[in-house]
Amino acid sequence: MTMPMKGISEDQTNTNIDIEGAIIAKKHYVYEVLPVSDEELLIEVAECLAKTFSGVKSGNAFIVEPVVLLLKISYETMKEFIFDFLKQTVNQGLTIIAREKCTGKVIGAVAAESFQTIELDPPLLKGDFAPFNKINQITRYLVKKYEQYIYNKLGRKIVKEKHIRIFLTGVMLEKTKCT
Repeated sequence: MTMPMKGISEDQTNTNIDIEGAIIAKKHYVYEVLPVSDEELLIEVAECLAKTFSGVKSGNAFIVEPVVLLLKISYETMKEFIFDFLKQTVNQGLTIIAREKCTGKVIGAVAAESFQTIELDPPLLKGDFAPFNKINQITRYLVKKYEQYIYNKLGRKIVKEKHIRIFLTGVMLEKTKCT
């Protein structure tokens, strides 16, 4: 005897399964690769991600990325940092965005890049971007540990253009005004 999976009725086929709201998501949102040619959309994606990292109100809670809060990185600085990242990586076609069908508004993004091993020291950032030096230091340590783990587990190194790294993920699901 098999048990039905949560949210799946016996008459649903594999092409019509509502796994954790997938059918609702398809109805209300469109998912696409961030195009290289649309700078306004690139700015909107940077704003969405910056908001999710700098802090959003959800009900009675204020949700913020702890490192961004600890280092006191402003929304504007975060937005500029993310915009620069997107400009450098958008041509790889690895950033996926979600937009509301009814408004076209960006409500989420997964910004990824072709995984690169870290061999050189990044330049020291100054001014408003100086706090990112601490983030880079932590990230470099974690990336080296990850590379070592992959090598120990699989016996091979990570290859650029073959492996990707999700860099930023954010979702802004305010109460939708669409009906």
